[in-house]
Amino acid sequence: MADLLTKIESLRTKPVSVRNRYAFWGALAVTALITVLWLTTLPARFDDAVALQKEAQAESDSSFAAPFARMRETVSGALGSLKQQLGALSEEESAAPAKDPNMLDFEAMVASSSERVYEEFGEAPVATSSTSTVATSTATSSRSTR
Repeated sequence: MADLLTKIESLRTKPVSVRNRYAFWGALAVTALITVLWLTTLPARFDDAVALQKEAQAESDSSFAAPFARMRETVSGALGSLKQQLGALSEEESAAPAKDPNMLDFEAMVASSSERVYEEFGEAPVATSSTSTVATSTATSSRSTR
């Protein structure tokens, strides 16, 4: 170890071109060592990969329908869940909510205000159950008066 440290100290005193040459050959030697180690272990890795591929092939040949069965289970589960949600939604819609006395009745407000507008302009009010019909009849009346 002491010899290595003295060698490094003697290299520090040499010119830059000599130090670069030592750095190049040292890096090349380390790279070559790593490459040799990698190449020696490569066949074992290929053997493992081939064995795993053969196992997977045998497994897929024996259970060709397995992915389709999983897909069928997933789709049937999703459809069952959708049916449950739709059933719960229809139950919520079918249960008529009790009218809250504090809530405003917009249909009654629109009907009464439209009656006043029609009376003012001298036209008979149209009996409607929704605001969209009132708006449509109002637009039609305003077009005909222009």
